[in-house]
Amino acid sequence: MQPLYTFVKNADYDRYMLGLLQPAEKRTRWMALCAFHAEIAKLPMSVSEPTIGLIRLAWWREAVAELQSGDLKKRHEITNALAQIPELPFGQMIQLLDAYEAKIEHPVVGSLEQLEQRILKTTHVLHQMLYGKAEEVASLRFGLVSFLKSIYPLARAGKPPFPQDAVNPDQFGSAAYLASAKKLTQEIAERAKGAPSPMGYYLKQIKKVDYNLLQHDITPRGMGYYIALMLR
Repeated sequence: MQPLYTFVKNADYDRYMLGLLQPAEKRTRWMALCAFHAEIAKLPMSVSEPTIGLIRLAWWREAVAELQSGDLKKRHEITNALAQIPELPFGQMIQLLDAYEAKIEHPVVGSLEQLEQRILKTTHVLHQMLYGKAEEVASLRFGLVSFLKSIYPLARAGKPPFPQDAVNPDQFGSAAYLASAKKLTQEIAERAKGAPSPMGYYLKQIKKVDYNLLQHDITPRGMGYYIALMLR
């Protein structure tokens, strides 16, 4: 398997599987753009200090500018792959960089409405890059489920994952926090109904664990996940 494909498989398994279902001539472009997104999307929660994330993001801004000029000096597995892709969507790539810069500076949103706006600036822009045209509602539902998937690993890392005005971060770890979190999770799952495959699989798993994503991992196991993809 190509290193690029392996990177996307490890970083963004859902879109990796979707990429394998694309026509052969579109797969490398798909994987390269997903790899670019995955690399910058991990920065807000992976760096120990916001300044470090902003420095790394600045490196990517320079790399995108070099790709656009045709004079790539910042060699990297992902930039090398992107350099082979004709007609890269540079405007949308910059939009993603802007969105993740804002997320580094303010990693936790204040409200559910702010979360949805952030999804439109990230997931929806990525889907426009991948598909050429994407419906906002489909991107929003996909992004909401992706957010729900992130709750368990964030909680395990000791990072309160929910919007601050909906679930009080000062109560993190308490019974009151768990109750509020389950209520909000159910509300988000309701908003995400009709999400494009494979996200319907996760919605079923979320319901099975009674919306308790602070204590239950919904990582795919078994063939149900793959069947959901094939029947999309």
